[in-house]
Amino acid sequence: MAEADAVAWLNREMRGLAPSRASGSWTQRVAESGAADPQHVETRLAELHRRIRSARSEHAAEIETQIQRARANVPQAAEQAQQVAREATHFRAALQALHHSEPPAALACVHRLTDIQHRMQHARDLLQAADAWSYVEADVHAHIQERDYARAAQRIADVRDSLAQFAHSEHVSAQTAVLARLSDTLLREVQPMLAAAVTSGDVDAMELCAAVYARLQQDDALAELYLPARAERVHRVWADTDATLPAKMAQLGDALVALTDEEVHTFAPRLFGNEAAVVVAHTLATLSPSLATCVATAQAPLPDMVQAYEVAHAWAARLEALLRGATTQPVVQLRGSRDWRPCIEEAFAPFKAAYRALEEAYIEQAWSDTQPSFAAQLDRAMVSSLSDDMAPWLQCVTLVAELLHDQVMLARALRTEALQRAHALGAPLSDTQAALHASLDPGVAHRLSSTMDLLRQRYQSHARVNAPMHLAQADDLDALHDWSLIRAGAKMLGVVREAGEAMDTALHAAQRLVMELVLTVFRQHLDMYVAHGAWREHAPARTDPRVPMPTFSLSPTEGMVRLGEGLLNLPRLFEALVEREWANFAYGVHALDDERPRKTRTLSAKMLTHDMPDDTLDYVLSAWLRSLTLALLASLQQDALPRIVASRECDRAQLAADLDYLSTIASALNASSSALREWVDVLQLDARAASALPASSPLRASRAFALVWTT
Repeated sequence: MAEADAVAWLNREMRGLAPSRASGSWTQRVAESGAADPQHVETRLAELHRRIRSARSEHAAEIETQIQRARANVPQAAEQAQQVAREATHFRAALQALHHSEPPAALACVHRLTDIQHRMQHARDLLQAADAWSYVEADVHAHIQERDYARAAQRIADVRDSLAQFAHSEHVSAQTAVLARLSDTLLREVQPMLAAAVTSGDVDAMELCAAVYARLQQDDALAELYLPARAERVHRVWADTDATLPAKMAQLGDALVALTDEEVHTFAPRLFGNEAAVVVAHTLATLSPSLATCVATAQAPLPDMVQAYEVAHAWAARLEALLRGATTQPVVQLRGSRDWRPCIEEAFAPFKAAYRALEEAYIEQAWSDTQPSFAAQLDRAMVSSLSDDMAPWLQCVTLVAELLHDQVMLARALRTEALQRAHALGAPLSDTQAALHASLDPGVAHRLSSTMDLLRQRYQSHARVNAPMHLAQADDLDALHDWSLIRAGAKMLGVVREAGEAMDTALHAAQRLVMELVLTVFRQHLDMYVAHGAWREHAPARTDPRVPMPTFSLSPTEGMVRLGEGLLNLPRLFEALVEREWANFAYGVHALDDERPRKTRTLSAKMLTHDMPDDTLDYVLSAWLRSLTLALLASLQQDALPRIVASRECDRAQLAADLDYLSTIASALNASSSALREWVDVLQLDARAASALPASSPLRASRAFALVWTT
């Protein structure tokens, strides 16, 4: 018993007892609780104690009895457990046999009963539907009168589904005809509503009409009405556009993007799911005129065609991004092609197939169109060369070099535009490079080379006619070189270098121009040598008192000595120019007409004889000096010497001495000439020795022998 319960019991028992004096702690607590007589409490406690002991004895006796019974039952329970263990195997085998035989049969029976139930329910439904066949026409007309098209379509769909179970019945055929007539009636009522909804963009009305078409299984009929109506706005923009092909493509793209955006975000999610691409494909396929016809008949220039292709692919990318949205459950199925890309690719396919030929023709025409402007600028630049003075030629050469540089930049711009067009079309780079090599490079090379050759010829004629009068009085030829003019001419080499590859003719023309500018003074000196040289025979005057002295070894004349000294001083002067214009002179050094491919001697101010690689200053300088010297010797042999030997006053011995001296100078400059040695050998012959030469002699077969002894 809990302490609180004991206190409560004591309080209850001791109520009404006479108060007594308390003694001790327990007595004090009893007194404080309000009990009247502690003796009465003690009596009751003793009685309670006796009851507790009696109850405990009874419980102990009961427990002992139960223990005895359990001891008696344990052997019996153990025996029963052993018996159960013995019978468990047989019982388990019986259960397994029952499981394999009875449950499948029971399950089969259950399935048969369920199937019978379903069939009975289905038959009941069919009977109910068949009972309602006679009311379908009235119901549908009633719904149409109420403009409840959805319920009318659902009523027709329900009857149609029920008729499917009786497909071979004659009565079903009649009912099917009735349903077809009702469907047509309903569609005639819905079509104006659908057309108005498509025109106004009323999505709710369109969704209602789409549900009607879906229940009537008339998705194709809906598509036949919906697709042309949606494409009409784009077709109107396409037909009304009267602009260039790129602008026409841009306007078509804007209209298509607006249509697709409206389809994807407004109509398709509620009507067709993710079938907005069908609308785009139908719109592009039904353009009038077609996209392919418009591109084929546009007759647009190549840049406009490429720009139109870029514009088309730009809005095609925007369409793809719009059509990549999430899919929703469609109300009706739009059957049709979703692939609208071929409309664009097929339209530009013929153009891309003929791209190389078109590129060649366009580049060639574009370059030809710049010819009149170039010719006018060239004429203005050439005006400065009309003066009799040599000074304006510096301005003329500078202006022509700048003009040709502008032409190279123009060609580079055309090349860049062609590469950009090829990149935009995805055309092979090899086709573009081939078109450039076939149409642009020859035109650029011809313009550069013809201009440089014209400039060289005019300068050469001007220099011969207007030779400086003080040329004969000059102590040496070094001071007569116009190195500013020569450096301006060297810019032509830089122009060709910037032009790139396939400029061999222009490179040779630039090299010929530079050599002409360098050799001008030497050519003028040769002309003076031909006109006033000391190679003439002079009979002694009758009044000359001097006694003629025999000559055993002729020395070169003063004019030839001055020419040789000028050639020997040329390396020192020319080296400074090559150092300043190193990149220009080094470019195309292998294209020099007389450049030796491997090892050559150099006559720079640094070294006299050296074998060097072909990318050094000495190599470039030596190659140019050799070409300059051989060009001067060729001019001497082809122009000057035939005029000299044709003169009756020609002193062959003196001329041979001059040429021998010049041949020695040429050898020192690494420009030995076997043809010049033939001239020396022929001029040293007398008449008897010349006639004695055998017919098989190489000397007799030479051009020099023919000019000296047979004319």
